[in-house]
Order: sequence, then C-alpha cells, then structure tokens
Amino acid sequence: MIFTSFKRHPGMSPKTTIVLALFLLTATVQAQPLPIIQSVTPDVLLPGVSTEITVTGENLANAIQIVLPQEQIGLTASAVTVPTTGPSLGKQVKFRLDAKADARRGQHDLRIATPLGVSRAFSIGIDDLPLILQKPGNNAAKTAQEVALPAVISGKVNGALDANYYRFHAAKNDRLMFDVFAQRIGSKLDSSLAIHSAEGKLLAHDEDTNGLDSLIDFTAPADGDYFLRIQDLKYQGGGDYQYRIRAGAIPFLDAIYPMGGKRGQDVTVAFIGRNLQGADKLQMHLEAAGPVGVRDIAASTSHGLSNARAFDVGNLAEFMEQEPNDAAAQANEVKMPVTINGQINKPGDVDSFKFKPTTQPIICEVLAQRANSPLDALITLTNAQGQIVQRNNGDAGADARLEANGLDLNQEYTISITDLLGRGGDSFVYRLSVKPGAAAEDFQVVFQGDVPRVARGSAAKLWCNIVRTGGFKGEVTVTLNGLPKGLHADPVVFKEKELPSGVISISADADAAMGFYPLNFTATAQLNGQPVTRTFNFPSENAGQVLLTVLDTAPFYVQQLGPSNQETDKTKREEKIAELKKLIDTPTPQLDAAQVAWEKAQAKSAWRPLEIVSAKGKETQLKTLPDGAIKAEGATPAKDTYTIVANTPLKNIRAIKLEAIAADGGSPGRADDGNFVLTNIHLLAAPAADPAKPAKVELQNPRADFSQDSYNVKESLVEGTKAGWAVSPRTKESHWAIWELKSPITSEASTQLTFELIHNFDSGKFELNRFRLMVTDAEKPEEGFSLPGNIPAILAMAAEQRDYKQKAELAAYYRTISPELKAAREQLAEMTESAVFPPVVKQKEGTSLIVQVARNGFEGDITLNIEGFSAGMENNGPVLIATSFEVKPIVLKGKETRAVFPLKTNEKTDKATRAIIVKMDAAVNGQPRTEYSRAIPLTVK
Repeated sequence: MIFTSFKRHPGMSPKTTIVLALFLLTATVQAQPLPIIQSVTPDVLLPGVSTEITVTGENLANAIQIVLPQEQIGLTASAVTVPTTGPSLGKQVKFRLDAKADARRGQHDLRIATPLGVSRAFSIGIDDLPLILQKPGNNAAKTAQEVALPAVISGKVNGALDANYYRFHAAKNDRLMFDVFAQRIGSKLDSSLAIHSAEGKLLAHDEDTNGLDSLIDFTAPADGDYFLRIQDLKYQGGGDYQYRIRAGAIPFLDAIYPMGGKRGQDVTVAFIGRNLQGADKLQMHLEAAGPVGVRDIAASTSHGLSNARAFDVGNLAEFMEQEPNDAAAQANEVKMPVTINGQINKPGDVDSFKFKPTTQPIICEVLAQRANSPLDALITLTNAQGQIVQRNNGDAGADARLEANGLDLNQEYTISITDLLGRGGDSFVYRLSVKPGAAAEDFQVVFQGDVPRVARGSAAKLWCNIVRTGGFKGEVTVTLNGLPKGLHADPVVFKEKELPSGVISISADADAAMGFYPLNFTATAQLNGQPVTRTFNFPSENAGQVLLTVLDTAPFYVQQLGPSNQETDKTKREEKIAELKKLIDTPTPQLDAAQVAWEKAQAKSAWRPLEIVSAKGKETQLKTLPDGAIKAEGATPAKDTYTIVANTPLKNIRAIKLEAIAADGGSPGRADDGNFVLTNIHLLAAPAADPAKPAKVELQNPRADFSQDSYNVKESLVEGTKAGWAVSPRTKESHWAIWELKSPITSEASTQLTFELIHNFDSGKFELNRFRLMVTDAEKPEEGFSLPGNIPAILAMAAEQRDYKQKAELAAYYRTISPELKAAREQLAEMTESAVFPPVVKQKEGTSLIVQVARNGFEGDITLNIEGFSAGMENNGPVLIATSFEVKPIVLKGKETRAVFPLKTNEKTDKATRAIIVKMDAAVNGQPRTEYSRAIPLTVK
C-alpha cells in the first residue's frame, strides 16, 4: 500500500495546514463517519502526465492521505488543497496524481484516508487515449458535446431521465468501437448506448454485451457527423452513475485462444478481435515458479493497447482441440488430468473428447463465462455405450461443472461441450478441465471486515472463517502480523470439530499511536505431516488491502470484563460475601445522617402515590400489590379495558403518570415479546365523598421516555386510533408516560379518580402487564421514574409517625442507593453474579458476564449485546451467540456504567470453548457509533 501524505502547496493559505494538525489533536472523537468517495474527476490518467484530481464525496474534511494500490503501478500523489470553509467543506478534496510513462495501464483503486478511517476503493484508469470530460448541458442532440476520436469519454448520468449526447465525425467505412465501463468500475449505471445519424435515425444500439456494460461496433455508412447517446436503462441517475467510454478506431479483443497455459511452458496466444492492425498473436513463457490463476493480457497495436482479456495459468497438462470432433466416434483422445482448450467455432458445433478415468470421482469443469467468453456451456458425460451419465450447464451466470462417481475405470468415457443456445463463433472459447474429484487436503482462511477501526482503549472486531477441503481435519492457527506498538491481537486456533469460524479482536492501548496500518496474517497448519505457513494480505471485497485505522479515545468503551476482585477459593469467597453483606446491613451514624439528608431532598418530589380502591379488567384479573403497583393475571384476552379507581388527598391535580414496570425479569406488556399497546387513556374525577357522578377530565401534552416507531404516546389521545403507545424493541425495560390536565382538578377534600386504560390493538394480547399510577400538583411535572414500592408513601409521612417496619424498609432501600456503600455493593454484586472468569458454564445451566463501561463524557443510552460463540456462517454472515445461548440486549441509561449479562445455555449449545465479544451501540451527536470489547473465551462443559 502506498501512503502519500498531504503537503501544503506554496500557494495555499496557512489555514490549509489544519488538515494535518487535526489528526494530532487528542480531543475525543465524538462520531465516526467514514469518508465516502462518490466521484473522481478526471478518473482517467495519461501516462507521463501530472493531473489535478478532484474527489467529491462525504466526510472528506481533514483528509490526510491518498492511498494507492500496494503494487508499484507508477503513480504518486501530492496534495493541492483541502477546503476549510464554504459549501465544499467535507465534500471535496483536490490533489495531484503523477503517472509515469511506464505506469501500468488498466483499472486501479484509489482511496482517501482521514483521521476517522479509510474510504472504500474508487476505480481510476490509466489509458493511452486522450481524455474528454463531459461538459454541462449535453442532455439533448441539439446541445451535444463535440468530441474528437479516438478518446476516453468520462461522464455521469446526473439524474432521472437524463441522457448524455456526444457529436463525433467519421469517414465512410471507419470501424469505430464504443466500449462502456460502468458496472466494471463500480458505477450504478446500467448503460443503454445508441448511435444516431445527423438526422436522428437510430443506427446502432446495445445494452448489456459486457455484463451490464454496453458495446457497439459501428462502421460509418458515409462521411459525416453522428450522435452517441448514453443513458441508464431504467432512466435513473445520480452522483454515482458515472461512466467511461473508450471510443474510436481502437483495437478491441473479443477473445484470446488458448485462454490459458501450463506453468513452465511456452504458449502462443492468438488474438481474436477488431482493429488489431496485424497484432494477431502473443508469444509468452510462463515461469515455472510463477503464480497460478488468472491474469490479464492485451494486444499492443499501432493504435494503442486493446482491452484486456483473462488468461488462466494452471498446473495440468494442456491439450488443444482438433477438428473434426463433433461426434463420439470423432472424439479427440486425452489423458486425465488435463485442461482442454477449444472453440465452439460455429452455431451448433459440438466438441467431444474421450478418456479413461484414472480415479473417481472425477470433476469436469468449464472456464468460459467467468473469463468473459460468450459461451454458455452445456457439458455431457457419456459411457462407451452412448448412455448419458451426467449433464450440466451451470447455474445462472456460472460455468458448467459436473462431478461423477461410480465410473468403470476400465471403460472409455466421452465428455462433450456445446453452447446451450446453439450459438457459436471464433470468440466462443473455453477451457475444460478433467481431473480427479478428490481434492488434496487444504484450507482457506476468509475474513469479514472491510474498513476496520479501533479507538484507543477499545477494540475492533474481525470475523474469520476456515474453509476445509480434501478432508483436511487439522488445526489452523491464525495470527495477525505486524501490528505496531500498542495494538494487540491474540492468535486463534480453529479446531475441526469445534470452530470453523469465530471472532478475532484487535485491542488498542490508551496511548496507541493513531494512524493507518495495513493488516496481514499468517495461517499455520500441518498438511500431509508437514508444517505449512502462509502469509496473506488482509482480504476485502472492495480492495486488495485493508487498512486498520487507530482513532482517538472513544466516547464510551468497555473498561473491564468480569469481576475486578475475583476470589476463586470457595471458602474465602463465602467469607468475603458475608463480610460485605454485614457492612451493607450495619447502621452507622454517618449512614443515618446521609439518609436524613436524602429524605429531605426527596420531599421535594411532587409525584404522589394513589390509594387504590378497585382495579379490574373486562376479562383480565388485576391484582393490587403492596407497593401500589397493579399486576395483570390469568388468561390474556385479545383486547381489554382496565378500570382503576383510586383516591388522592392532593388539592390541585395537574398531571398523571403511568409507569409500565419490568420487574423480576418480566416485561411491562403481556404480548409474546413483552410489548403493550395502550390505545387510549381516559380520566374521570369526582369528590371521594360523592363519587356517583364523575366528570370527564381532558388530557394534553403526553410524553414518554420512549415510544415505538409509529406508536407514539401522543396516539393515546386520538380516539379511534389503531395505534397507541408501545415500546418495542425495548420490551425488557420499565417505561413512563405523563399526561397533563387541560384544567387542574381542585378540591378541598379527597378526589376519586377513575382511569380507563384501553387496549384495543388489532393483533391482540397487547395489554399492560405491571404498572403504577401517580399524580402531581406541580405546574411543570418532573420526568423520570418515581421511587419504588412503598417508599413514596413512607416518605410522605412525618418521621415520628413511621412504625418500626416502615423505618426498616426505608433504611434498607437507602442502603441500595447510598453513595457511601456503592463500592461495597458493586464488589458484592461481582462476587455473587460471576463465580468464574472467563465464564464457564455447564450445559443446561447458566452463568453471567459482568461488563464495566467507561463513559468518556458521554451520557446517552448505550445498547450492549454479545456476539460470537459461533459454529459456522449463516446467511452469508456470522452466526450470533443467540443460537447457543439465551442472551438479551441491555441498555445502559444516563450515567449507568455497569451491566450483567445472564448467559443461559439451550439444548443446541455445543460443549466447546469459543470466543465472545461485547458489542456496544449508541448515537453520538446524531451519528451511530459502535464499539467492541476485546474477545474472551466462553466455555461450555
């Protein structure tokens, strides 16, 4: 990977140096938007020329590096300017690319690096043809942009229904090629290309000769001007609908033959194409120690280089097809293992080859469409009697392949190949391999992770998968290499029966150097009794090299996993637990004084409990609990209305509050997922002494701590609504809602309130499960949860009026929240919640994992979950821990920093030791932010 740092141009203002200085600041990074490249102008470079480049996208402010491919392609970059003010701030970067005269032609990846990460790759080209940039206003024939060919035309379909027009001149019988590059360079454009005469007559049209890219071979019928029109097939467009068109009397390769050769041999490749100017072949020597696989080759002519075609280098013996061989009786004789090179050179052509299998199973596999041959191959395996053994034409877009077993090793078989649609021609080339089906023992390592980033003090997650072939059963050890000081990643051992895939973490020390570091890894195993170590650059679907970005300290991160003071000796552990409990339960003068101060502060709270007179549902049984809450019991009806009658001595009622309570591991709602839908709420009021004629009370200004999308608490005041107040996905938490009264209820005596809580959701069962109602006389009702249980009622009494039981209950509650006992409570919780760390659990039992989070000035909600403990990949992604454990997300609110994950096994849980990792999600300044813990082992016995 080539890193090019920006340097200030002599003509730049001093302010421009801020792009370097910002990266050195130690202020907390409060959000993590990745840089995004949407367009590059120009996106084609001429060899031997220095070109000013403009990159347009998002989150490009503070860009500090241009990242070019790792291999030396003959490009260097230097900065020109980075806007620091105005509308281009964060959306544009300008720099200069210098291409050497011998720079490698073709497509190359370019990325932008900022202090927050590295962008995904954007394709740029190096071409010998002159570059023509699209000009504004060329969206009609009358305003067509005039171009001189040959050239590379670079443009963009800017919006829906947009089309771009270019006017070019041609002489009679000029053969011009128009080759569109859009899909092949990552554009969204599905091109539709057309050529019109000067009078507007359609002369040529194409849409998808090269995948979704268009290609037109046009011979001018007369001297004159012509129009080239390009648009999106679906009439779409935008900033990422860019294209390039290689246009003119340029060489074009339709195919090469043969399409490959064997290492260590000489091969002569015939060029099949147009405008080749006599360049009809290429002689090559394939190095014996050279790489196996596909490479690109092109034809060099007096008019420049042609487009590239794929050439496959292999290890098998090579055979060139010999005509005639249409029928089994004319079949060419080959010896397996072999790679056959051939052409379906006319419509209806069939090529046949006979052989004796040397082993079984055998594999017959075609390379054609994968190398851009138009051949849609159909292969047929027949026995000596002419009976079909197997036939295959591949899936959509895939080449034909068959695997045959149960063959007679003393009999000859024939493999034949033809085009499924009966087509043919010189460009219908193929490679057909016939080889043993029992592959040698081997393995592959596949990583998931594209633009990894890690913050100081935190960790990044990578997902790794081992693919075994040929019956390989050995262990594979994967190690990340070359990590700079301050970054750590433990090697991971993948065992055949335990761990085909799993999570790997990279953690950063608090003082790790910020910057960009290329990732590579080694995979070590025993193959055929011999140690094998392979080193790879970290792969990515978007670029050949992945950079790990080290960021400044995150706004939140996992400070510690597991208990901070673990005692593994059982006797000592029990003694310490008893000691802590005694400390928490023992009164002291200091604790008594702190409680008195707390009681005075709580007296200012305006929410008052109600004296419940009755609580009943039309079908649901409602039970009043000692703490004033109400619990639904019995069968769950489809719909129901709860009627709650309660008295209050409050003289001036201004608002009501409903607390939906998740207690004792339960949920606030009765639906299967723990949700509820409070469709409507009604309130009636009457003097408690004369409750016979209650009056309706109008409610207003509803608000809640959380409302489900499309189920806002405001819906509860809309009569006849099909929605209401609901709280999915946060159905394992308590929630509150407040409604203000349009006119206060004033009375010198007690008031009787009647609440109607209506649950009329169409899906049924969405009633409240456990809840509490309260009232206030405050003009501006405070939000949040009230004190639990009987505590509000006890606090409302004068201290001298409380009996012994009430005093003890109040003191016991205060000990659960007192700052003086916080350290003792946390230590006790750790010792009782997690017996072993790293966690160990027996099958069909449970354990817990303590997570301590550090908040770096961030006080928003943080959602915690656990990933890992996977036994494979599912739906093209990692299998989450939920397939083996019952794990539910935990939300840390406000200043909360501690979470305890219950981990309960299920009947599918494997007995194994595998890595898990804690994932944390939050919104920081409106931007989503994700942080991970380091990976730890979790053992199931």
